Parts: sequence; structure tokens; C-alpha cells
Amino acid sequence: MGVPVYYESIFRVVFNALRSDMTGGCTHIKTFFLELAPPVVCVRKIKQNPNYMDCREQVLLADYTTLRAGGLARYLFFVASEDDIVDALSCAEEKNIPIHILGGGSNTLFSDEGFTGVVVHIKNKGITFSHTDTGDVTCVAEAGEAWNDVVNSSVERGFYGIECLATIPGTVGGAIVQNIGAYGSEVKDVVSWVEVYDMKKKKTIRLEKGMCNFGYRDSLFKKEPNRYVVVRAALRFSHTVSERTLHLDIVKEMERVSNGVSGSRNIAEAVARVRARKLPDWKKIGTAGSFFKNPIVDDCTGRHVLEKYPDAVHTMLPDSRVKFAAGWLIDHVAGMRGVREGNVGTWEHQALVIVNEGRENSEEIQMFMEKVQQKVHDQTGIMLEPEVVIVK
Repeated sequence: MGVPVYYESIFRVVFNALRSDMTGGCTHIKTFFLELAPPVVCVRKIKQNPNYMDCREQVLLADYTTLRAGGLARYLFFVASEDDIVDALSCAEEKNIPIHILGGGSNTLFSDEGFTGVVVHIKNKGITFSHTDTGDVTCVAEAGEAWNDVVNSSVERGFYGIECLATIPGTVGGAIVQNIGAYGSEVKDVVSWVEVYDMKKKKTIRLEKGMCNFGYRDSLFKKEPNRYVVVRAALRFSHTVSERTLHLDIVKEMERVSNGVSGSRNIAEAVARVRARKLPDWKKIGTAGSFFKNPIVDDCTGRHVLEKYPDAVHTMLPDSRVKFAAGWLIDHVAGMRGVREGNVGTWEHQALVIVNEGRENSEEIQMFMEKVQQKVHDQTGIMLEPEVVIVK
């Protein structure tokens, strides 16, 4: 007779508690007893249904993030439909425990203490294409689709719009929430509408692009994570190349390999090669890609920094603010490109990227992050903001 699943989870909690750093004192004890609480009734009800979603207890979150850090989740629900989303959220609401929506885990850092509520892992799939009356193409992609699969599907058909966003890890839902961007393109450039489950209204609604409040690595859904769950999004593609000027690195790569021919597939492949040279492979080493946002500062701060560092890579914005390249500041101001401390450091080819060679060491990552922030701040007065979502 096997050991019941619930007691297996207890043994795992005990094991993790014993091997953890005991300097946490009462915090560890509190977390330990919270995790020993009996499973909530709603989980049992879900499992009694022969078509129940995959719901697990006491799951190590390090296994579900590309940074490979994070403690145990009280519950992890794999949701593959809107009904699953409703059931998972209802379960959390029934016991008044917190929720966190997780996509591909490529932009998330959980704490070593884990998450004492329900982590909702979005897994719905589907990509469809249709032509509009204007001759453009609409792609409707489910939130759980891998972002790069959508990119590949579009460039295989010769469509333009997201080719510069090739090989970015994560899901469609995460791309929308974060408004991902690279080489002069952002997701918001192609969004037509987003369908979300509104936890306040308790129904799925459609929001047109203008209602999504997209900003630099930001959106309505990032500002209100406990209200909206992205279900799917409609993206608008074109049959012709954009008039947007390609990033110089991409132009040089295309000239080197494909004689400058700018088909959407060629552009995506050039982007993939450039990223592979500059960025670590998240399948081989823990990383979330760019860890910090490029800071945008007021005119006075910008002028002060440029007087001290005239070679700083920056962009003057129309409203007189200044946007600095965070990677340049970390490299040339903080002097921290390629620096390692313990299991954590910055990538040798790109200072903006933090890499992690450890496991379940969120505190170590955050301590290194704070050191980078402090070094840049001491010299410039600029406090770098993490692009990665840190879940306490």
C-alpha cells in the first residue's frame, strides 16, 4: 500500500524545512505549520470530477520558472480552459487565500518561502489566422501558447508584425501582461483586443487595445494582477514589411547571412542568431533575460547623468525625459558586467541579464539584484526597477 499523496507532500515540506537556512526563525515555523493544513474542500471536489483539471499540492516553484528559484506552492492548478480558470479562482476565493497567475515563468521570481495560496498556471492552447476586410491578418492566440510558437507560425506564413520578437521565452498571456519588446518592437504595436477573465465582474470580457493601458513593459493587467486573467489575444499582422527602421544589429546580421533580404522569416532568424550570441540559453542556465527596465528619468536627472557620463547610451523622449540603457549603466557605471557572487551574477555578454547557477536560492538572487541597484544609484541617483515580477 503506497503512502497517500498528501502525506508525501508533508514529508517533502519537512525535508525542505530541515535543509533550509534556519536564520529565518519564526517565519520558517509559521510557513511550516501553514503548509501542514489539510487540503481545502474545493480541491477534493475538483478531483472527484473525472474531467478535473490537473491540481497539485506542495509543488516546488523553482521547477516552473526559468530562474530556477522559489519555494513550495500550496496549490498549483494547471488550467486549460475558461471553466478551469473559474474553478481555480473559486477555490482560492472559498478559502480566502491569495492567487498568482503564472504563464511560462520566464519573468517571475518566487521567494524561498514559496506561495501560500493558489498558483494558476495558464495552459490553454490554440492559434488561428483569418484575413480582415482591409487585407491584414488577424491572429487569435490563446494565453497558454508559447510566444515563440506564435512568432514561428506567423513568419512561416510570410506575415509581418512580431518577427523582431522572435525567441523571447514565455507565453502569449505573459507577453501581453508585460508588453514585451525587443529591437524597436513591442507587443502593443500589433494588439487588436485582449479577452480577460475579470475576477471582479466574474465573467470574460473583451478589451480593445486602447483600454489595455499599455506602457513600457507595462499594462493594465500588470497593474491589476488580482483582477484580470488574460485568456486570449488578437494580433494584427501585415503582408508587407513595416516602414519601421530595423535595429542596426539585425541589419548587420541579415547582410552577413542573407544579403540583406528582409523577409519576415529572415528577420526572425537574424534576431534569433543575435540573441543567441548575446543572451544565455535559459534551457541550460537559470535566467529571466533582461532583469531590469531601462530607466526613464526627468530632464534634470538626465542632464546630470550625461554631464558625468557623456557616453551613456540614451534616448531623448518627446516629453523631454531621458531613457537610459540599463545594461550600459550596470556595465560602465557599476562595473558589474560578468561579475559573479556565489551562484548569481551578470551575464558576461550582457550586463542587463542576471544568471543563476543555483537552485531554490531566491534570496541570493534578490541580494545580488539589490547590490546592482545600489551601485548604479550611488553614482547616478537612478534606482533601477526590476522588469522581473518578484512574488513575495
